[in-house]
Amino acid sequence: QYDRAIVEDVPPPSIGTFMRAWPAVRIVALGLKGGQPEQLGESFPENGYFDISNYEAMDALEHAVARFGAERVLFGTHAPLFTPHANVAKLKSAELTEDTRRAIAEGNARRLLGL
Repeated sequence: QYDRAIVEDVPPPSIGTFMRAWPAVRIVALGLKGGQPEQLGESFPENGYFDISNYEAMDALEHAVARFGAERVLFGTHAPLFTPHANVAKLKSAELTEDTRRAIAEGNARRLLGL
């Protein structure tokens, strides 16, 4: 982040509380790091989604899909701070089915946005 505009992360438990307070609203938590969706509370809120822009560890994407279901995971790049090519490669190299990869790449966003 630009050193004059640093924005502190919102603690994941606060995001989970917010999601639960607004159950009729679909909420996307952008930029969560691997392991942070698990911190949203007892169970991941039904109206919650998150992107893969900050998933850097090996097997983190596969773990997220196994834990939360592919339908909660969205493609994200965190551009312009990260290069988009890295996240494209991350999705391509993950050990996922083609249907799951396609859902994360575009299908989940289309469904979420009603496209």
